[in-house]
Amino acid sequence: MKALPSIAFNDFSGSAKDVTARSTSGGTILSIRSYPSKVYSPNQKIQRNNLSKISRAYKQLTDSQMKSWEVLAKHLKATSYLGSSAEMTAHNAFVRIWKKRARVTPCTGCV
Repeated sequence: MKALPSIAFNDFSGSAKDVTARSTSGGTILSIRSYPSKVYSPNQKIQRNNLSKISRAYKQLTDSQMKSWEVLAKHLKATSYLGSSAEMTAHNAFVRIWKKRARVTPCTGCV
């Protein structure tokens, strides 16, 4: 939400509690910090629970299984930003693949 300030705020910039003022070429603009509603849909709760189960399942893998995921991760490509793609970690590869599987079937143990 934006509002133009009164004359008392000429060339003012900074924050006070939830209000931030910034100077632009058109004058000073006041903006109020927004807060999330913390209302989650049932589907969001399911997805969050699946993600946390998958992440916990990775921590329970043996060392040899983690090494295998590291090898696989070297062959997978992460999302490309600004023309270059980042290397994927073993944990990211595990979560990416199991998250796709969880969409098809619910994660019950994951491994």
